[in-house]
Amino acid sequence: MKKRLLIIALVLVMVLTCACASDTTPENTATSAPTAGTDVQDPATTDDGDAEAPDTTTDEEPFRVAILLPGLISDAGWNAGGYYGAQYLNENVENVEATYIENITTTVAEATLRDYADQGYDLICGWSFDLGDYVMKVAPDYPDTKFVWSQGYMTLDNMATVTAPLQETAYLCGMIAAGMSETGVIGYIGGMDTMPMIAALEGYREGAKAYDPDVKVIYAFAGTWSDTELGKQTAVAMFEQGVDVLMGRGDGIALGCFQACIEHGVYCFGDVSDQNELAPELLLTSTGWNVGRSLELVIDDIRAGTFEGKEYSGGMALGVCDITDFHGLVPDDVATVVNEAREKIKSGELVIEAKTEISE
Repeated sequence: MKKRLLIIALVLVMVLTCACASDTTPENTATSAPTAGTDVQDPATTDDGDAEAPDTTTDEEPFRVAILLPGLISDAGWNAGGYYGAQYLNENVENVEATYIENITTTVAEATLRDYADQGYDLICGWSFDLGDYVMKVAPDYPDTKFVWSQGYMTLDNMATVTAPLQETAYLCGMIAAGMSETGVIGYIGGMDTMPMIAALEGYREGAKAYDPDVKVIYAFAGTWSDTELGKQTAVAMFEQGVDVLMGRGDGIALGCFQACIEHGVYCFGDVSDQNELAPELLLTSTGWNVGRSLELVIDDIRAGTFEGKEYSGGMALGVCDITDFHGLVPDDVATVVNEAREKIKSGELVIEAKTEISE
């Protein structure tokens, strides 16, 4: 068992190294698929990072989408989700050509946004909370172009925000955590205490309490997205308080939590995409976000002439988010309760509200 966990940990270190390696000026040079991800098949890619679009016979000009990613698609998480989003659009939405560009730091964000706008792209997406200021600055200069700020909290006439109700999938993970915990103490670690992260925490807590009212939930926010070592240290500190199931959310913080769970044999959850292959003996399920489906909702409104500068937030009922497979780790009695709640959320019978304040 220890030997297998060591091998898994080494794999995670290699993934983490790829995800954090580059601070260079980004280009559309990614040609490989993420090392781990959702159940979507890897697309063929061109040298400029375009996921290959399906052959269509329409005479209309294709609807062009650009997705700006803050990191590398090899992270098996947030940026990989954006990559799969471009792939989804190319394969499932008629006459759309979607491309992505990796490692867009704040130093090059404005210039990159303007470059795509000058090229005549129809929809340009800043797929990071940290890119919001730059999207807000550039969008007014291109009124005929539509923009998206992922996880944002402000809009413009030609700029919408796109979110996923993270509290829905977090609720289900909280139920699983409470059902799997032997100590009765579970943990949650987020990157920044943004509204989506707080909503996820409260959803996690609500789900855990729904399964076991006596379960204790310990939480922390790291104050950063990228400090993997801090995520790991925070997780270990929680283990010392009795936490035996942990949810980590947010780029490098989530990866640090993941690494700590592997080294200490603690159950955990994947973030954004199915990361089971990185820790098949410990990862209970993952919170999946179909980025492409989120953007499809925006594209539908643009094409229909009904686009508004508003928040687009489709949940499990619209196929935007869901949990992934249990991979045989979750016992049948726990899985049955969780799946019943899952179906109620999808049908609208069970509504998990997005809370913006921490309750405890």
